[in-house]
Amino acid sequence: MNWLGLTLTRKFTLLLVGFLVLQTVQIGIGIFGILHVGEESTNINEAGRQRMRTYHLLFLAHEALEYRSWPSEGRNILDNVLADYEAESDRLDALASKPAKSEKIREAIVVARVHWDREMKPLLLAFDPSIPRAASATLARFEAHVPGHMRHLDEITELLERDVTGDARALAIFQAVILGLTLLVGIIGMIMARFIVTIPLRRLIEATRSIAAGAYDKRVPTSS
Repeated sequence: MNWLGLTLTRKFTLLLVGFLVLQTVQIGIGIFGILHVGEESTNINEAGRQRMRTYHLLFLAHEALEYRSWPSEGRNILDNVLADYEAESDRLDALASKPAKSEKIREAIVVARVHWDREMKPLLLAFDPSIPRAASATLARFEAHVPGHMRHLDEITELLERDVTGDARALAIFQAVILGLTLLVGIIGMIMARFIVTIPLRRLIEATRSIAAGAYDKRVPTSS
């Protein structure tokens, strides 16, 4: 088994290097998978929180309309929630710009952002609880858009969940391939050890015993 013209030491060194490379790749894929899935899970959670923020804004507007003015720090709370909503929308826009994301995800994010910027946000900014009649009409229009906006947000969340599921499946397959190659290297190493080391050594021991037993005038087969 003098393949590639390598010495015995170099053959086993080559197998050892291959094994270590495969192990390094497997560990790297595992770390990348954990970080990637964690990041995608954060995206899913934050996209889901947009629902909560939308309902929170609606609740604050209803409360202000009831009192015909913004309650104590109510306006500040609304501004903070609105700022969080805008920040998450910007982050989703950045996520949609990544080439790795599917066209469906990009379209869903764009549709939700356009619906918010053109239909809902202007109504919320125009809402003035000190003018009850106009505020009531504005709030009714805003509330009418909420179910449709929820569908947009649900679609984003669902698509992100599918995306992370597909990524996790691909990583699992790749890990299985690396594991298979690692096992193959191990099997090759065992076969080499048997045919290059164990069998020749056994024959050498048998030849040594034969010579020690007095077989000086007989041809004793050995392998190098």
